Amino acid sequence: GRVEIGRVAKECGAFGLSTGNLFEALELRRHGIKLPILLYASTLPCHAEVIVENRIIPTITDLEMARAFDRCAPEGYGVFVKVDCGLERVGIYAEEALPFIREVMKLPRVKVEGIYTFILGDDEYQQWQFPRFTTLLGKLEQAGVYIPTKLLATSGNLKYAEVHFNAVNPGRAVYGMYAVPGLDLRPAVRGIKARIVQIKECNLREQFADKVEFDLSQTKRIGILPTGWMDGLSRGYSNGGPVLVRGKRTFVAGNVHHVCSRVDLTNIPEARVGDEVVLFGRQGNEVITAEE
Repeated sequence: GRVEIGRVAKECGAFGLSTGNLFEALELRRHGIKLPILLYASTLPCHAEVIVENRIIPTITDLEMARAFDRCAPEGYGVFVKVDCGLERVGIYAEEALPFIREVMKLPRVKVEGIYTFILGDDEYQQWQFPRFTTLLGKLEQAGVYIPTKLLATSGNLKYAEVHFNAVNPGRAVYGMYAVPGLDLRPAVRGIKARIVQIKECNLREQFADKVEFDLSQTKRIGILPTGWMDGLSRGYSNGGPVLVRGKRTFVAGNVHHVCSRVDLTNIPEARVGDEVVLFGRQGNEVITAEE
């Protein structure tokens, strides 16, 4: 669905998109999406040429990568810098970012067009991370280093509205998952659904009963879904993840596998092959929220 989401984002006025890996960015380009695409820090210097050829904005996290782009990019090619404000993930530590950015700016062809970070955790943890980013921005301004785009995730933009950034990564807010008092988010994705392809009556058995991934202390009616972790259904849904069938709540039975999963239909005897199963969204009067 990334191509469809990209097209809708363009229609709604988005000035750019971002992707988590190069494959996704190239797919958007192949389908004719010409918006600026920011590639988050998930690439290597050896990918520089294909990134430049497809006019994708790379994230720079070290000088080797910056020099790789400088060797193959036209003059003025825009890059972004990712800052690590305490999550110990990819990015330049906030305290090291100013000298790093100065070094990148000495390169003749690349131009630092944007800077961004992510902050996560409880309020206390975020309140420690956030000032590290704003302090860096203040130092950049004092040093006369102008970076046009300053990007933060939705959570930071909403929680720290007194500090104005000019770009946002909507993240979970696209799914309506970020709760802010007085703010009614309308999810861009209304639901994720599958269909039952087989129903099995799983009876009590004596041999290897302990090897079954779900409780078979009594006869169970199990529905098979052609949806697994390769489709994005988290393994965390195993043994208890909520689903809706015929407007009733039930749950995933056993583990989520590569290409399939199972749901318990024991208490929904009217369920049939072909029935819709809602993994996220509304069915009848019941709803499974994105948070679930």
